[in-house]
Order: sequence, then C-alpha cells, then structure tokens
Amino acid sequence: VSTQSTWGRLSDLPVSTLEPTLKKLTSCLLAAVPMYLSTLFPFKALLDDHFVGSHSLLFRLAYMWFSVMIFRFTYYCGWQLAEVSCMASGLAYNGKGTTPPGHPALHVISDIVSMGSKCETDTKGYRWDNVKNIDMLGVELAENMKMVTDSWNTQVGRFFRVYVFLRLRRDKHSKPASSMIYATQLMSAMWHGFYPGYYMFFVATAFATNISRVSREVVRPMFLRPDGTAKPLKAVYDVLSVAGTVVTLNACGLAFLLLDARLAWKGWKSIGFFPILGPLAYALLLKVLAAVRPPRKHKKAA
Repeated sequence: VSTQSTWGRLSDLPVSTLEPTLKKLTSCLLAAVPMYLSTLFPFKALLDDHFVGSHSLLFRLAYMWFSVMIFRFTYYCGWQLAEVSCMASGLAYNGKGTTPPGHPALHVISDIVSMGSKCETDTKGYRWDNVKNIDMLGVELAENMKMVTDSWNTQVGRFFRVYVFLRLRRDKHSKPASSMIYATQLMSAMWHGFYPGYYMFFVATAFATNISRVSREVVRPMFLRPDGTAKPLKAVYDVLSVAGTVVTLNACGLAFLLLDARLAWKGWKSIGFFPILGPLAYALLLKVLAAVRPPRKHKKAA
C-alpha cells in the first residue's frame, strides 16, 4: 500500500479505532499466558544430560514440541503489540469489507480467541489488517511447510517471495525448482544474521518444504476421488500432515533458538536428529510410493 493512499485513508477514517484496538490488545494478553509457561518448560532442558538420560525419545520429542511452541508466543505477543499501536493510530485501517454474519458479540469473541488469526474485521465490516504480520493458527495448524512460510512474518515473507523467489523463476509457466527454495531460505538466514543456528534452521526447513511438495503430489491424490472430492480417510491424512509439519518445524526451530552450532547440534541429538532423519526417512518412503503408485489417468480432451 502506498504512503499516499495510506495517509488518504487516515485523514478520513469512517469509524473509531477503539473496537479493533481493544480486541487486538485482549488477544495479545491471551498470548502472554503461554509465553509465561515457556519459563516453566524451557527448551534448553534438552541440553541437560540428566534430562535426556532420564526420559525416552518419544517424551523428549513431545517436550520439544510443547516447549518450542509456547516459546513461539513470545513472537506472537511482540507482533500483536506492534499491531495494537498501528490500530490505535489508524495505520491498520484497510477499507470497507463485508459485514460479518451472526451476532456482533460472537464475532468479537471469535476474533479474540483466534488471537488475530482471522481477518481483522470489526462488527461494522471495516478491515484492520493493513499491517497484519502473523497468522497464529495458520502456523500452528499448517498442513505443510509452505503454509507455515505464508503465515509467519508475512510482510518480510512477501518481500522474499517477490524479490528473491520469483526472480529465480525462468518463466511464469515453469514449475518452481527446489533450488529456488534453498536460495530463498539462505537469503532469509542472511537477513537474520550470521549465527550458525539460523543457517541450520533455514536449510533444514528448505529440505522439509521440498519434501512436503513431493508428498502433496504423491500421497495426497491417494485420498482424493477422480473428481477431486475427499475420500473418508482424507481427514486422517490432514491430521497427520499437521502433526508432522508442526513437529518438524519445532525440531528445526531448536537451532534457530539456540543459535550456536554446537548447542544446536546437541539439541538435535537429544531428539534423535529428527530435523534430519525425519524428513529423510519420509523422502525415502515417498520414493517407494512414487514407484509403486499407478500412473494418473488423464482425461481426454473433447
């Protein structure tokens, strides 16, 4: 959005900023609760030899998922605090949308509980998502790594998509190559800084992203009918996809949080090197499935 159009809207706001500001502030306070829990369940416990030796690998994986997830609310809370100030000043105003259905009170409660994951539309239908930078539910319930990328730090993600990812594409009709994802993730790591943990995280997630692309092509069609409708077991596939994506994201995220290469490697070792072996094992499984899966039947042109 251009600066001129933004200030043009600010000079003639048709509605008060109070409602969206209070809703976002309430969501921010809710996000602070898991953030406090992160002090009780620190992810650095995975570096303690006694803790690792006292619990099974399955328990350590579950602890890793929970501790990294609640620590992530630190970022959610920070971004939402920034959005609060933008909403109070009117910078978040993004024009008139559609009036949400149902009772206004239910709409307000739904927006607060979702912690800003839904489109920030007030009870009169005005949009307040001009500076939206995070979709919490989009991250925590993502079915693949691309959905995580599309929901996390969205303004910066849009920058990398336009100025790095799309510029590496040969033409508009070609399929994006795996190297484009690695290059974009490496640029993102450089944008964050020069700690080794950043590079370990972004390379690992780039590998996981490419694996999820193959999975969508190989596994997902098995749960769809020829007409594109879902089979009864499609819901099971979706649940397993969400679980696999979030666990992989959090496991890779240990390196991002620990920063130091030695500590990040020790953290990955405590969870059985899941960020490496998990996607690698799934990639081998996809190779087998792709070999035994019958070829798709293409419809004849009329």
